[in-house]
Amino acid sequence: MTEQFKFSTTLKPRAMDRLMGADFVDHPRYAEYLWDTLSEYWYRLGLRLSPDLLSMLVRVEGSYKTPFGIHEEAKIYTRISRIGRSSAVQEYQINEAISGRPIATFTETRVWVDAKTRRPAPWPEEWKQKVIAFEGKENVKVA
Repeated sequence: MTEQFKFSTTLKPRAMDRLMGADFVDHPRYAEYLWDTLSEYWYRLGLRLSPDLLSMLVRVEGSYKTPFGIHEEAKIYTRISRIGRSSAVQEYQINEAISGRPIATFTETRVWVDAKTRRPAPWPEEWKQKVIAFEGKENVKVA
């Protein structure tokens, strides 16, 4: 299932990520993990944000498979699977790093927003081309 992903990063939870002393990661922490992974993906592809353009999260869906133990490491896979005029769909697969046990899957939709007008803005063409070159044109639906 992870063969469709060309990028991954490994993450170890912090003690503060647990729920009231439990031995598993509290669900709100996953949002931080996704943002960290997305930031690493952008950095790897050489995508640098402009102060004129904002990335706004407009939708996130997740499915939890098994608890993520506080003493485990996660391997988080991500890819951009769709690019619209001003939006993109990012997919994530979170597995336990050693065994590969599925932990959760997420899908996010982000929209580029002009910082001054607060209106949707087109994807930067340079970014679009870098994503397509990295992911492969057969793996990214472009609207």
